[in-house]
Amino acid sequence: MDWKTLFFGFDGRIGRRTWWLASIFLFSSATALTLLVNPKSWLGAPPNPADTLISLAMIIPETAVSVKRFNDRGWPQWLPYGFAVIIVLLTLLLHFQLILERDPMTLADAVIVISVVGMVLAIIIDNGLLRGTRGSNRYGPDPLQPETTPTSRADEKNPHAA
Repeated sequence: MDWKTLFFGFDGRIGRRTWWLASIFLFSSATALTLLVNPKSWLGAPPNPADTLISLAMIIPETAVSVKRFNDRGWPQWLPYGFAVIIVLLTLLLHFQLILERDPMTLADAVIVISVVGMVLAIIIDNGLLRGTRGSNRYGPDPLQPETTPTSRADEKNPHAA
């Protein structure tokens, strides 16, 4: 699978290794870009417009990779799209400083943080640690199975042919 299909296609299946490599690449890229446009963000500064745009733009490839991995696990496609909507809402709430702005943290902030951390952990465990559906499923062939090419009639008759 080429990088364009991996990061911008929403069909097919990928295995755990591909998911980990893509996720690490996307996380590293997002971190580097965030530090570039808003170096003080890691010191508690609120997100600036460029930082928010980067976060929103990264949701597209993150969702594409997650959709393919959820496809491999046989989960319904609405699940990763639902997670993406939650991340968009969280990004906008953070940008407009509607959450995580009070010290000490409010109960609503704590519920949001715990829910998002739980969601991320569930995604990491499901996508990163558990094997996908063995064999083909409704989303495509098993990415761990080697592709078989149909043999010609001549190859079937003479298996020793070069």
